[in-house]
Formats: sequence, structure tokens, C-alpha cells
Amino acid sequence: LDVGSGSGYLTAALALLVHSVGAGSHVTGLEKSIELVSAARSNVRSAALQMASLAALKGDLTRGDWAQHLLASGAALRFVTGDALQLDALPLAQPFDLIVCGASAEEPPRSLVALLRPGGRLILPLGLEVQTLTLLDVSLDSAGQATLEPTPLESVVFAPLQPLEPG
Repeated sequence: LDVGSGSGYLTAALALLVHSVGAGSHVTGLEKSIELVSAARSNVRSAALQMASLAALKGDLTRGDWAQHLLASGAALRFVTGDALQLDALPLAQPFDLIVCGASAEEPPRSLVALLRPGGRLILPLGLEVQTLTLLDVSLDSAGQATLEPTPLESVVFAPLQPLEPG
């Protein structure tokens, strides 16, 4: 899951990585704005068509395979609108192995942690003013409660994760 998928670039890159691992996996881009979701879909389609054209000219089978995957991925790559801070408002298949969040939070949002499978990972900038990109490994204790094991990665600056505005 790519939270704050924006242009769709990272979501598409994740879809290509997942495709190289094997069938049956999927990547979802989550964005608050329907306009950004529409733009992301258009960007991915445009990039895939350009990739396919270049692959045909150069006889590059790998690049051609990637382009076909992006163009025909269906449920393997999708973009949806929703509020990452509202668990019941997320139109998502779950659980996820990995969630990448492109916005900062003071602490890991429970709504996102709840979408991870045991052994899953959440990557997000933690902190509001001083932020650290953090990898959180999720495990379940004997009572079935999620525990998070943080690994700080890098100092970063991201916009804060905001709730979806009504309307």
C-alpha cells in the first residue's frame, strides 16, 4: 500500500517490484483526492505506453514485459481514494505485507498498523517538526495485539498526514 500515492510513480515502481517476485500480489495507491488518483492512473498508463514503445524499438523484452504488466495489471495495480486515518473508510483488500506512507505522523496511525499482516512492515516519517523515516516491523503477541519494532533510517521532512476533509 502506497499512502499518499500522488503522481503514481512510486506505486508503479512497487507494482513492478511485486511483479518480479511473482503472481498473486497487488499494489494499491491510496490518495485523498480523486483528482490525484485520476492523474496517477493517467501517468502510469502514459509511462507504460512510452515504455512499450521504447521496448518495441529496441527489442527489449524485459521493458516490454514491464509495460504490459502495468497496462494489463487490473487488480494487481490500482489507485483508490480514501482517508488513511479512518480504518472503516479504507476501500482496501488486506492485510498488506508493506505500507509506505508519504506523509508524517507523530506516531504510527492505528488505522495503518491494522492493515498489516503479522510480519508486515510500515515505512513512514515519524515526528511532526523533527522527523525520522522509520521502518516498523509488526508482530503479534500471544494475545493477538500488534507490537511494533522501530528502526530509524534517516532524517527527513514530509508534510503531515491529514484527515480527509468532508465534502
